[in-house]
Amino acid sequence: GSLPLRTITRSRRMLQPHSDPRLWDGPTSREAQPAWLKNIQAERETVLRKINYTGGVFDVIPWTQTSWMQPQMHPYDRSFYDPTSGEYTVGRYLADLRARYGGIDSLLLWPTYTNIGIDDRNQFDYFRTMPGGLEGVRRVTAELHAEGVKVMWPYNPWDTGTRREGSSDQVALAALLKQTGGDGFNGDTMGSVGLAFWNASLAVHHPLGLEPEGGGTDEALNWATMGWGYWRYPAVPAVNRFKFLTRGRFMAHVCDRWAKDRTDNLQAAWFNGAGYETWENVWGTWNGITPRDAEAIRRVAHMQRFFGADASGGLLLSAGWEPHTPEAVQPAVFASRWPDARGRRVLWTLVNRGDAVANGTQLVVAAPSGGARWFDCYRGTELTARVALGTDGAAATASLSFPLGGGGYGCALQTGREAPDGALSAFLAQMAAMTKAPLDSYSAQWRVMQQRLRPVPPSPPAASPPPPLPF
Repeated sequence: GSLPLRTITRSRRMLQPHSDPRLWDGPTSREAQPAWLKNIQAERETVLRKINYTGGVFDVIPWTQTSWMQPQMHPYDRSFYDPTSGEYTVGRYLADLRARYGGIDSLLLWPTYTNIGIDDRNQFDYFRTMPGGLEGVRRVTAELHAEGVKVMWPYNPWDTGTRREGSSDQVALAALLKQTGGDGFNGDTMGSVGLAFWNASLAVHHPLGLEPEGGGTDEALNWATMGWGYWRYPAVPAVNRFKFLTRGRFMAHVCDRWAKDRTDNLQAAWFNGAGYETWENVWGTWNGITPRDAEAIRRVAHMQRFFGADASGGLLLSAGWEPHTPEAVQPAVFASRWPDARGRRVLWTLVNRGDAVANGTQLVVAAPSGGARWFDCYRGTELTARVALGTDGAAATASLSFPLGGGGYGCALQTGREAPDGALSAFLAQMAAMTKAPLDSYSAQWRVMQQRLRPVPPSPPAASPPPPLPF
C-alpha cells in the first residue's frame, strides 16, 4: 500500500515457494499475530512429536548456536596465504575482517570446486595437497581456533568421477576432520545431510556441525544443527522455521552471494536471531561488502555475540522467542521478542523495513509489577519509559521511544530494577561508541574491485621438447 516499505528486487531467491520448509510467512497484520502465533506453536508440537525430537544434538556441539558470522573463503586468497613465503597468514586475514566488519565466528575453508576435474584428484585430495599438506591444514585450524574461529570444510557429493577413497565419503570426511581438528562441514548442493554423516563423526569421537546448503529438513533436526538460508525478503519479514521448531537453537546462515546491498539479508538475520554468510570471494569474483553494510554487520554481530552468550542469559537462544510481537507499533517496523526463562529480562530485536527514519514510540509493553529498567541497546543508552496506569492505579504499560533509521536495526532490553551489572554496562558503553556515527553516514555504494595487469616476460626458447606429462 502506501507504506514506505523497501522495494525488494532480489534475484531468484524471491522465487522460493511459500511452502518452503525453512520459512514461515509473517502474520497478515498485528491484529492477526496472536492467532498466527498459536498456529505456528501448534505446528511445532506436531512436528517435534512426528520426528521424535529430543534436542540433545545441540548439547553435543553447542558452538553452532552462536556461530553468527561465517564467510565462505578460499585458502589461496592473498590475505590468507603468501605464495612468495609459502606461509599461511591467518593473523593478517582475521585482522582485515575485524577492521572492516568486526570479525567472524567460523569460516568455510573451500579449496575444492572449481578445481575438481582438472585431474583425477578427488575433493579430499585437494586438502591433502594444500601447502603443508594435512599437517599444514591442522596448523591453520589450530591458529583459527586460538582466535575463537571454528573451521568448516565443504563436502561436494557430486564429486563422483575422480579417484575413489578406500572408504565411504562420510567415513573419510569424519576421519580427515578429526585429523586436522576441523569442526564441521557444509553440504554443497545438499537439501539435507544424512544421518550416516553424523554417525560417522560419532564413531571417531569427533562430533561435527552439519550444515546443508539447502537448509535442512524437519527430520534432520535430530542431527544437523545448522543450514544455509537462501531466503526470500518480503517487506514483512519471513520467520526462521527451523529456529522456532528447535526452540531457539538452530543456526541458519542467511546467504545471498551476489547481493550488492546486504540490508535485506542482515535484517532477516537480526530479526530471526540467525547468522549471516559474509561471503565476498565468490570463486574468484570479488563481491565486496560496502562500508555501510560492513558497519551494520559489525554492530549486529556485536549485539548477537553479547545476547547469545551465557553471561547475558543467552536471550537470542530463548525457547520463548516470539516473532512479530504486536508490541511493535510503527507501521514499517517489525520486532521479535526474546524473554528469559523467568521473564525478568526481555530482549527485542527490531528492523525498520521502511526507507525513512521511524521516530517516536517503537514498543508498547506490559509494565512488570515489580518495576523495570529499559535500555536502547543499539545506542547504548537507558530509556525513560512513558508509563500508563491501569484502573487500579498500578503501572499497566510502558511506551519505549527511540529513533530507528531507514533500513536500520534496533535493540531494546528490559531488566529488573537493579543497576546494570558490569558486563551489561561495558556492552552499553561499547555500543554507544560504535553507533556514534549514524549508519547512513557510511557509503552504501558498491564498487568493482580494480585489477592491474602485470607484465609477464616471455619464456626463453626451449632447446628440446619437455618430458611427457604423467597422465
